[in-house]
Amino acid sequence: MKSNLLKIIASFTFVVLSVFAANAQSNNNKNKVQNGEQTNDSPLKIIEKQPPSAKVFGDCFRQNGTAYIKIAVRVTFDKSGKITAVEIVKESDCSEFDEESLRVARRIKFKPATKDGEPITVTKTVVYEGGIR
Repeated sequence: MKSNLLKIIASFTFVVLSVFAANAQSNNNKNKVQNGEQTNDSPLKIIEKQPPSAKVFGDCFRQNGTAYIKIAVRVTFDKSGKITAVEIVKESDCSEFDEESLRVARRIKFKPATKDGEPITVTKTVVYEGGIR
């Protein structure tokens, strides 16, 4: 009788410890995913972003006397790997620079962001700027 009781207690202890061990491993995996260590998510990666042409900047400087130009452009980076929309968020003081910035923004080369291993569409603000030092 005593040996049966010991076997039951030993079996129960084994089951309880197994459950705790499995739960601890599961929580450890969840923490890794939350910390970005073990996930299929990745951010958008810009591979090539050309600046607006120096000629356009020079033209703006000669026409307006502008020594520093900055523009913010909202760009939609589609999951297909193409730019699908560009729009000015904050204009510069030179319309030619603004137009040139939109043109080069449409040519940005990038690797789409992913969520759960699948490409996703992301919209980000891209800044173009230049100046005379």
